[in-house]
Amino acid sequence: EEELDGEELPLSDEAVTRAAPLFRKLENPLGRLLASLPDFNGRTHQRAVEAETRFRALATVIALRRWAVDHGGAFPESLQRLVDAGLLPALPLDAFSGQPLLYAQRRGLVWSVGPNARDDDGKRDAGFEVADDDPSWSVTPGPRP
Repeated sequence: EEELDGEELPLSDEAVTRAAPLFRKLENPLGRLLASLPDFNGRTHQRAVEAETRFRALATVIALRRWAVDHGGAFPESLQRLVDAGLLPALPLDAFSGQPLLYAQRRGLVWSVGPNARDDDGKRDAGFEVADDDPSWSVTPGPRP
């Protein structure tokens, strides 16, 4: 906005103070901040978001497998059921969108909107490698203990 026009990077303490109210108005401020950074060292900012998304997806897949073991191989109809059962502390957020990760019970699939921030129904060819894909993780029940 105009309050920051002409400011050099890195921002001064005064400029940061003026920018704080604007930053609080942003939807998904971390994603917006990372998207605004210069593309240094081969997408460093995007890789941090990818890593956070992978971590949350992994926790979700583990919780889904634990649920399936306790429910004869069946998956829950929603990720909220995992929260209600105490298998996840909260709905896992997609670091790209700030919204919960997406899940399809019948397909045994968890996915993120990915770098393009568009839900392509979990369709992908190469995970994070192609910008138009949704990174996704298949879930199989695994053996009963």
